[in-house]
Amino acid sequence: MRNTRTLLLALFASLAGLAFFAVAAFVCAETDEEVEAHRQVLDLTGAFTNDGFKLRDGHWAGQIKPAERALIAVNLYAGNQYWFFIYAKDAGGQVSGTVSATTRTLLDTTTPSTGPVVSVTEVGSNYVSLSWTPAQDDCPFLSYQVSVNGDPHTSLSPNLSTTVRLLAPQTTYSLTVRGRDEGNHWSPFSDPVSVTTLPPNPNDTTPPTTPANLTAYGTGDGSTETHVSWTQSTDDFDAQSNIRYDVYLNGVLQEVRFGSGGESIMYAELGENLIEVTATDTAGNTSAPATVTIFF
Repeated sequence: MRNTRTLLLALFASLAGLAFFAVAAFVCAETDEEVEAHRQVLDLTGAFTNDGFKLRDGHWAGQIKPAERALIAVNLYAGNQYWFFIYAKDAGGQVSGTVSATTRTLLDTTTPSTGPVVSVTEVGSNYVSLSWTPAQDDCPFLSYQVSVNGDPHTSLSPNLSTTVRLLAPQTTYSLTVRGRDEGNHWSPFSDPVSVTTLPPNPNDTTPPTTPANLTAYGTGDGSTETHVSWTQSTDDFDAQSNIRYDVYLNGVLQEVRFGSGGESIMYAELGENLIEVTATDTAGNTSAPATVTIFF
């Protein structure tokens, strides 16, 4: 049986000495009628075995073991159309014609049954780190979102942990997490976790070092797209992962990053552009800016 995410392709061995190759690609699903009109059944000479591979983005290609009867299960997106192309090549390098099949996985119609279970792993003066168990669903590919005091705070991510930033010191927050599957069905919210951030470190009065090796370059395609990177700062109290970087273009804030040396991408103006990056620790101490100029 094929569910919304797994397609089973059966290949039956009848000729020895041939190596089989499979290539697969996909696009977003068309209508049911269009897909059904192109649906084909694979019944190929030769067979292959594979422990299973994931086809999630773009395409997959690989060699299949000859003279074996097996099935291959491919973890696919729900509700998408896929093309499979298979050909054989003998020991002399002669290649057969290509056999193809088109199919579409079913839509995901099942809502996740339970929400995540959230644990607090670290608390700072302006951040809280969380981890959680997966929401229960028939689809293994879920994305998660953290809400703070009932408002969404993070973008969707498949990760089972995150650090919630930009919080106020000595403040109590209610944090919840919920998952969303490929059918855009939301799980229930986790039970809320109440966390109070710490006060700023009174002994931390020294800013991080100024970001070093600040560089900016264009793409050379005639646009003003600018890529900016730097070497991360260090601090006498905070780990590098908790240092905040503010990236400015001509005095206007473009991006805020934590624990990262870029790459930050922005669009500059024609002419001369000043790029600045500052580093700030969790006590609020800010470094002198690193600066670089770029011309378009």
